[in-house]
Amino acid sequence: GTRRLVKMDQSMQYQQEMARLQAQRQQQQRDQDFGESDGDSDDDDDQPGQKRARKSGELPDRKEKHKVVEQKRREKTKELLADLQDLLPNTEDAGATNLTMNTVLQCAIDFLTQRQ
Repeated sequence: GTRRLVKMDQSMQYQQEMARLQAQRQQQQRDQDFGESDGDSDDDDDQPGQKRARKSGELPDRKEKHKVVEQKRREKTKELLADLQDLLPNTEDAGATNLTMNTVLQCAIDFLTQRQ
């Protein structure tokens, strides 16, 4: 009787602690994903063993942010390649045509190798 109740109580405490630690790890991961570092969490009142409901727009918003960041990165890469192409004398004959990234880089390597 009493032993069984003690074991059940210990088991419930263990499950609650594990759920609390899991929620804490998930919050830390979300904070890292979004660049936050305060560690404050509103998830403390969640019931143990239950998953937190995802906000309706959370995932698509995150995907949209990633999409915008990736587009900016690609645009900056294109600008830098165009600048590099303008600086290289052996790509002048290409004129207005867009050379591939690999072609521009190979031309840069060739040019710098010749200068040594």
